[in-house]
Amino acid sequence: MWIFKRYPLFFLLLSFFFIVFCFPIIFIPKIKLLLWLNKWHHSILDFFFTKITILGEYICFFFMLFILFFFRIAKKKILIGLFSFVFTCIFVQILKHIIFVHHLRPMASISIEKFHHIVANIPLQSYYSFPSGHAATIFSCICFIIFACNIQQLLYQLLLIGIAFLVAYSRVYLVQHFYHDIYFGALIGVIITTYIYSFYFHFSFRVLKKLS
Repeated sequence: MWIFKRYPLFFLLLSFFFIVFCFPIIFIPKIKLLLWLNKWHHSILDFFFTKITILGEYICFFFMLFILFFFRIAKKKILIGLFSFVFTCIFVQILKHIIFVHHLRPMASISIEKFHHIVANIPLQSYYSFPSGHAATIFSCICFIIFACNIQQLLYQLLLIGIAFLVAYSRVYLVQHFYHDIYFGALIGVIITTYIYSFYFHFSFRVLKKLS
């Protein structure tokens, strides 16, 4: 696929991180893993993760598209981004509400006294845990930014990937999701956005080639 050849470093980085972060899922039960991660907390992290998790909200994706439009990114790319986001949301909601509807969130799966720390003033949900919509949204977002803006620099790619992982991890830190939820949510965001973006430009190129 042409998009892998155009952004080899980006996909190499993503592949590396996804392989490394897959090991806890393979070897550690999800409740045990969550409770272990829940040990590591601090008041500064409480503040940080309550703020950065907002970047995984759906409204932030629209805000990102508006900014790109303001900077005169091609309208067709904006539409691809919008379509990627909508398709990602629909797919995630189907998984949440139909296929994996029985997957409960941490607060409904674990006795509250077992938690080491719960951030104050955060409403905790109980249902529709798998996969994480925030993780899917932020990873879809950073993929689209890199594709639409043709970001090739390693530093910027690492920065965007780092932000995405922090946003995804915020859902675990805030006890809204299990580690497994954010991992597969992130994977869904990457796969859907990559294939939609790649398919559109590959299809457009073939149509233009036939017409010429």
